[in-house]
Amino acid sequence: MSRRQRGLARALACIPLLLAFTPLAARADSPAGAVAEVVVEAVVRGAIELAFDAVIPAPSPKYELVVEHIDVGEELADWIDPRTGTTSHLAHGCGQLVEVRLTGKHRDDFLNVTLFNTSSDPVAVTAHSKTIGGVHGELRQWGSHSVLAPHVGGPQIYVVRPSLIERSSGFVIDFDVSSLRTSQSCQLSVRFVRTGPVPASALTEHSYFQADYGVWIGAHLAGTGPLHGLAREVEQFDGLSFGYSPAAHHRIGLDVGLDIFAAGESAGVSLVPNYEYRAFLSRTVSYGIGGGAGPYLIALRDAPDHWTWALRGKLELRWHPGRSSGLEFGPALTCSVLPGGPFGPNRYSGELVAAQLGLWATF
Repeated sequence: MSRRQRGLARALACIPLLLAFTPLAARADSPAGAVAEVVVEAVVRGAIELAFDAVIPAPSPKYELVVEHIDVGEELADWIDPRTGTTSHLAHGCGQLVEVRLTGKHRDDFLNVTLFNTSSDPVAVTAHSKTIGGVHGELRQWGSHSVLAPHVGGPQIYVVRPSLIERSSGFVIDFDVSSLRTSQSCQLSVRFVRTGPVPASALTEHSYFQADYGVWIGAHLAGTGPLHGLAREVEQFDGLSFGYSPAAHHRIGLDVGLDIFAAGESAGVSLVPNYEYRAFLSRTVSYGIGGGAGPYLIALRDAPDHWTWALRGKLELRWHPGRSSGLEFGPALTCSVLPGGPFGPNRYSGELVAAQLGLWATF
């Protein structure tokens, strides 16, 4: 029995109640008549509502579109559409809603795809591109979210080699949509176009790495105050460096330094947390400027060791031959200040200026 038939049957079931109570309701001056009048009114109202429910269909439930969305890396600056302020491109067809964003991180660029299957069939969706997909147009998928159930959405991540798009003025991504029920296939395309001239942008190559560790070796160039006499004889300045970059222009690091003075008669060991702001001169060359502060141990051969504090500023230049190498090289200039006073003995206060050359492994 349908919903409409059930509603009409319930409305008709009220008729015997009306026939039974209507004569009593006519005698409203008696207590039984008053009660019967209330019952008749309630039955009539209920019958009308049941009849309307049977005739007028209930509103369809509203569905909220909720799709898992994943972005890997940051959007590539020279592919952002100035009209929308994003690299996002939208398309609709083959029973699919598609959004594609172009991002980069570490050594790779990515197509961040968000799909929603609006059809009533389960489908398999794969992407390829004759422009940026290599010889056979295949794109390397990260993860496995190729199959979508009806009215279900999900993300896909495709890895793109930066060298294939850094000099391109545009490219097309083709999505092959295949129904798993009917075996019919359909193709949906999304086109990326640069709105201006092709730049040699550092952010297309996205030439920064999220973490690095390295070694550096250098020499003291000058010293002031009581440190002047120590620094003028043997000027060796070595160390280790560890860093993490939460974003392209920001690096948080830790430097472990070793100063050797007076032909090895004394040494200084520093442990300096630091922050560095990084800017790009080209897609493979960057420079950083930053500073930090940390403890500094002065070790003397024939005297007690002394603890003090060191303030250090650094100007650094880095070059990497390509993201596939995982290495960076470059010089740096540092200035260390040992303030003395409440921070350490005054006889070991002053400034040290050093130059160094570093080698970093990145990942």
